[in-house]
Amino acid sequence: MTAFADANLVIYAGGRESPYRAVCEDVLRTARRYPGSLVTDAEALPEVLHVYLRREGIGRARRALRYFVWAVGYNVMLVTADDVLAAAKADYPLGLQARDRIHLAVMDRLGIDTIISTDRGFDLVPGVRRLDPLALDRWRGEVFSAS
Repeated sequence: MTAFADANLVIYAGGRESPYRAVCEDVLRTARRYPGSLVTDAEALPEVLHVYLRREGIGRARRALRYFVWAVGYNVMLVTADDVLAAAKADYPLGLQARDRIHLAVMDRLGIDTIISTDRGFDLVPGVRRLDPLALDRWRGEVFSAS
């Protein structure tokens, strides 16, 4: 199985102390041992840049971006104009941010129905399964396996 890695994984992994910090670090570290288990898209990277730049400066933002790209094994998918048009056209629940809609459109294009995210908004999207990092012990073997 390949799952989509939301930007909030690296944001929590390198952020302030929270219940998500250690498990998000664990998700990203584990992904390196299982190439192809995670992908993200190019839209997630500016999200990481924005948060880290605002909170901690450009040096920390650069390190977070490098870590995220390394963790997903450089599986950063391009966002196409068709993805953006699909995101705008799709009948997703109200309240989803534009970036989340784009992630969903990219996932749809790639045939991925699972996202690892702290964002409960994805729970409202029919056909999409959100894996909460806090439940890592329940789903670890499903995403990170040697198959």
